[in-house]
Amino acid sequence: MIFSNEYLETLYADAETEITNSLNCIYYRYPLEIVANQSIYILDTLVRGVKRVTWKGKLLTPISFQELCILNPAFVVLQESGVSGGGGYFDPAYFDPAYFDETTDIDSFVGNISTTGTPLYYCLYPNGYRNICFYPTPSEAITLTTTEDVYGADINGHCVISCWRNSDEDYTIPDYVARRTKKAYVMYKAFAIEGKGQDLNASRYYKAKFDYLIEYFKSINEGVFVAKKYQLTGGTFQRSRLARPVLPSSFTEI
Repeated sequence: MIFSNEYLETLYADAETEITNSLNCIYYRYPLEIVANQSIYILDTLVRGVKRVTWKGKLLTPISFQELCILNPAFVVLQESGVSGGGGYFDPAYFDPAYFDETTDIDSFVGNISTTGTPLYYCLYPNGYRNICFYPTPSEAITLTTTEDVYGADINGHCVISCWRNSDEDYTIPDYVARRTKKAYVMYKAFAIEGKGQDLNASRYYKAKFDYLIEYFKSINEGVFVAKKYQLTGGTFQRSRLARPVLPSSFTEI
């Protein structure tokens, strides 16, 4: 045996991480617990990128931090008390992620987020892509249980984050991606190792195959949600009368 089973299993596990770092292929929804009069929240550590956010079923509009400041000119990022020097939007000390964890009262860092009500907008905060800010600041709390169905009935009662996420023991790469790409990655790495069994030509072949498959699945993902087409021939949209098909009189008869 050229490669041990333990070594191949290690490469197989590494392939999971490498693929999720290269390709958005695990779609995930989860409810966010909301505290009244708190505008900034930390997203789950497995979140790779936010696709959409809904507040009790209503889609929130994503905006940049600059647009948030335009909506509320009094929105001022303040320095954490006790940290010496600086202050303001781009103080390096403020952007140190070590200051933030699940127990941090993040709103204590932010001044004059005075508008409260039902959120209409959200932005990813400039000090980290896992920090999300709602505007207006939520005026009501939303508590969580362990039984929320955010793919169905409970959407209308919660703040739901729809996102791409990293893999773990509960959420893994879809089979249609894994069965093609993992083998190519394992063979690419295995043949590249020095010693008995090294074959650089084979390694380059499988690396090229792995890279091709990643780009191929990226192109598939880019077209998955593009379902709206106004007319078959292309060109500009033309408003026309909708067709009104007439069913036969015996349609409902068995």
